Amino acid sequence: MHSVRSSACAAAAAGRIYTMGGYTGREVLDSVECFDALPNMTFPRSNFVAVLREENIYVAGGFNGGTTVTLVERYDIKTRQWHNAPDLSIACSAAAGCVYQDIPNAMRWLWL
Repeated sequence: MHSVRSSACAAAAAGRIYTMGGYTGREVLDSVECFDALPNMTFPRSNFVAVLREENIYVAGGFNGGTTVTLVERYDIKTRQWHNAPDLSIACSAAAGCVYQDIPNAMRWLWL
């Protein structure tokens, strides 16, 4: 959403969620925003890492309700499809991730 808000209303139609109005803590809003649902991930998970690289969203690790996982999957933004990616070398949950490039000595600090 473009604005943090409370006291808004929402309605669902044709696979999308529309959020209207609300209050930012400083002003009452007249804006309407639309959330377009995407295909589900291949594996259910919480507490995972998600990063955007080029035209793909990568999700890695997390907790599947029973154990911490090594699973990685990639969402192709253009085709709107999920694909399996190589697993992590260790299971992780509640981790952090980022995409970097052109940072001198970056590999020295990369551990996952």
